[in-house]
Amino acid sequence: MRIVIRAVAILLTVSPAVLAQTVTPDRPVTFGSFHRGVPLSFTPPPSLGHVQADAEDAAPAQINLKRFRERSDWPDYNNGYSGNGVVVAESEGVPRSEAAVGIELRYLSGGGCVTVSDTSVDCLTEPDGYGGTKRVMKERERWFLRFVRTDPSTGVETALPGGSDFFWTAHTSANVSCFSMYVYGCNLTGQPQNELGAYITGMAPSCSMTLGGGYRAEMFYQYSRYTITDPNSEVWEPAAIPATSTRLAIPGKLIFRRNWSLGPGADAVRVATATPLLNPSVPLRYIDKVDKTITNVGGKVTKSIAAGQSKLVVDAIECGVPFGNLAFTGEIEFQEGGMGHVHGESGAVRVAPSGKVSDVPSAFSGVTDNNGHWESPFTITAGEFAGFYKVTVTAPSLSIPGSAPVPFTSRPVDLLVGFRNIYRFNIGPGDPYLKLVGSDNSIPGNCETFRCDNHRDRNHYGTGALQAFIRQLPEVFHDKVEPDAILGINDMSLPYGGAFDIGGQWGVNSHISHRLGHDVDVNRHAYYPNGTSRSLDASEIDEFSKGVKSELGGTRVNESSIHFRLPASTIDSLLAGGY
Repeated sequence: MRIVIRAVAILLTVSPAVLAQTVTPDRPVTFGSFHRGVPLSFTPPPSLGHVQADAEDAAPAQINLKRFRERSDWPDYNNGYSGNGVVVAESEGVPRSEAAVGIELRYLSGGGCVTVSDTSVDCLTEPDGYGGTKRVMKERERWFLRFVRTDPSTGVETALPGGSDFFWTAHTSANVSCFSMYVYGCNLTGQPQNELGAYITGMAPSCSMTLGGGYRAEMFYQYSRYTITDPNSEVWEPAAIPATSTRLAIPGKLIFRRNWSLGPGADAVRVATATPLLNPSVPLRYIDKVDKTITNVGGKVTKSIAAGQSKLVVDAIECGVPFGNLAFTGEIEFQEGGMGHVHGESGAVRVAPSGKVSDVPSAFSGVTDNNGHWESPFTITAGEFAGFYKVTVTAPSLSIPGSAPVPFTSRPVDLLVGFRNIYRFNIGPGDPYLKLVGSDNSIPGNCETFRCDNHRDRNHYGTGALQAFIRQLPEVFHDKVEPDAILGINDMSLPYGGAFDIGGQWGVNSHISHRLGHDVDVNRHAYYPNGTSRSLDASEIDEFSKGVKSELGGTRVNESSIHFRLPASTIDSLLAGGY
């Protein structure tokens, strides 16, 4: 079914001949607002000022063809929303999947005098009956907006849904000058409305429309010097040119035309991963210097995590019709700086070597089956690091029945490697005894030289359980060590977890347990509200660690830093829910 989005207005009476030139929609559709025209509610620029006695340009100050990806992008002028459309350039393609294509005009004035000629700015004059002359004024004006397609093989023009027309008159039934969509209000208040701030009419591309060129959006104009009751009321300038067997009627002066073409929908060929998020691997490693049973995973049941695996999937289908035997090529591009790996330190490696995030190839190719489906013959296996890639597919010749083959590139999709359920840890008003450190070199004991730059502002992520655990640490510290001191929360995990390489070289020998959002480092400093700080001695750290274990069940990993992790039973429970 064809869908029409059009301006709805109160129209003046027009003749059957005029109505025959307009497009009758299959079904009106509104995107959020009933009215599409809106009066000018602010003072226009001087160049747009309306002076009734002067000649007026029939064209609006701005007119464009726009495409709208979503229904919510369609303008709602009456509620102050100008829409989120994209201007369609001359001969540019519009994807068939767009929600709408609209002709939008801004800042139109009604009225003025009749000019001497089509190219003149001087007003036509006539005798005033008193021995002098007077300017000939426009009594009525009308504008026609329409969508047309010319069949390239036959040259036959066809009117498409979405067209509309509106009018301006110098004298309504209440003798007020007004645009047609506001006649009721003008008559009710007696106030003229000679300025139109914005107006749009449009259509929704559909599967019944042929792909390719030959489409255009047009706007025509006519004026009359006669009232609707005058015997010459059917006299309009310039006169309409009747339709022929191949051409539509030309309803006046052409003041806007934009040629465009209709392309395949944005998802006619789409690529995806069979598994939306691949979990990194966590090999078995024992990390505690004293307790040799503690692993980098931290659980008693789950001691290591196998790498996630997936395949790429390509589906090529447009309006229910599959593209069988479609040849394509694909590109997979690693995204630098993703998943927390900023690697901004001088000498850091920004692009992950193959296998660190995954073993995915940089390019691939294939041919869809008869159902337009393809699955990669290779399996993607995650590495130890989180990261992501952009994947695109290009079909050099997308053939659709009734349309010429066209090249097509899919929308890029993300191939993600990382762990779920890891969230940013934010300090709020309810956390007066916590401060985030590890990404600011000015804080004492915060960073090692410039290594903060490798994961700046990306080092405070953890599970909900870890975040609740951290918020209880100040109470333990105040009870066991020192009241009112502020704790510095250092490295937790990166945004999607995975190996946390402090040095920015994609190495796995540092922070080897900060992978799943279950671990946190606390600075070896106590901070105070006045901005001072002091180092904690070994006995204070020991008392603090004992309190964390007895009161919160957390354990401290035996290393030089103050490294706490959730209880093993909690970690096992979290991992049992998936990762």
